[in-house]
Amino acid sequence: MRESANRSKFAAVFLTLTAIAGCGGGDTKPPEPPQRERAFAAESDAAKRYQRGEFEGALRQFTEAERLFTTIDDTEGIARNRRHLARSALHLGRPAEALARLAGITENDLDTALDTTLLRAQAHLGLGQLSEATATLQAANARCQSPCAQSVALQLLWARLALANKRPEDAARHARSALAFLAGNKDKDKASDDGREAANAQRLLAEALRDSGDLAAAETAAQHALTLDRSLALPEKIARDWLLLGYIRQKVDAQSTPKSVPSSAPSPAARQAFQQARDIALAAGLRDILTAAEAGLAASSP
Repeated sequence: MRESANRSKFAAVFLTLTAIAGCGGGDTKPPEPPQRERAFAAESDAAKRYQRGEFEGALRQFTEAERLFTTIDDTEGIARNRRHLARSALHLGRPAEALARLAGITENDLDTALDTTLLRAQAHLGLGQLSEATATLQAANARCQSPCAQSVALQLLWARLALANKRPEDAARHARSALAFLAGNKDKDKASDDGREAANAQRLLAEALRDSGDLAAAETAAQHALTLDRSLALPEKIARDWLLLGYIRQKVDAQSTPKSVPSSAPSPAARQAFQQARDIALAAGLRDILTAAEAGLAASSP
């Protein structure tokens, strides 16, 4: 699974984006020097593109922002935009590029250091480097005095790692821990971010329940994820939710077919889910999901 996702935000949209994208009016501070102003303008434009899901455009603009911050020797701006570049690369399914973007970043601030560690863990997961992901998440655990600001993201990455290691019960436990952290968050300013993370947690929970054989509960969790992603109008996530529903319903079909019967017609429910995933992926230009949905449709044909 890509998380993407993102994923994932891991998953999820990073907290500085809203502030960066909203920079502007009402600022009474002295104007920035022109080169620094250009650097922030490039970063702000990239942040807006990222929030709209235009990850290729965001990658280009974050690259330009990093270049401009390099010209003025702004180490904080350089590191921040490298993290933004890594997130964008992960959304585009390029974990090796994300890992390269993070190389050489040193952080003194605990929160940003933990963000960088979690991005590295996500990249290792995307590359299938499970031992490296484990070591990186253990380092993140040591930095996060739970609950910390990254507790949800950390739990979601542990859930992904557990799924990759074929430990669905552990994955479900971590996904439920993430949902518990979110339920306890009363910060209304983070409602959108929390909605994304809750959808990610429900999707991971659905995968874990599917793998452990609790298909009714898996469908319920996937439907919760779909409802959240629809409310946030996130095409990639919605398509992935439908794809997951197709896999769950496919497994229901397989379990309901008597072993004495060599084959039977698939249920229309599985085919409908794959068709929805295909239609959304086609409209949104999501090639990897389109390929998976078409394979699901072919497998679900009578």
